[in-house]
Amino acid sequence: MAKYSQSLYTQRLLSLPILQSIEDLSVKTRLPSPLLSQYLNDNSRYYCHISVPKKNGGYRPIDSPNRQLKAIQRWILRHILEKLQPSVYATGFVPGIALKRN
Repeated sequence: MAKYSQSLYTQRLLSLPILQSIEDLSVKTRLPSPLLSQYLNDNSRYYCHISVPKKNGGYRPIDSPNRQLKAIQRWILRHILEKLQPSVYATGFVPGIALKRN
């Protein structure tokens, strides 16, 4: 089985959406492909940059996506990332596992 077809087989086995192009993502997310291309090619302008004061002094930089970019990120989270198992070494990303265990 070729590497390309092995990848498709794995995606289908995990019930992941088959995304081979911007057009595929456009169909799945119901967003126009030119808009998705804009987000991919110039993503810095779609974030709001703010600083939040820390308890111990100083500031924590926060880059918050605009609503539409956040919706795209949420779609990716629900349809792809939540279906994948993180590495056994990535305890910070596993629900119910304390960071102290790291």
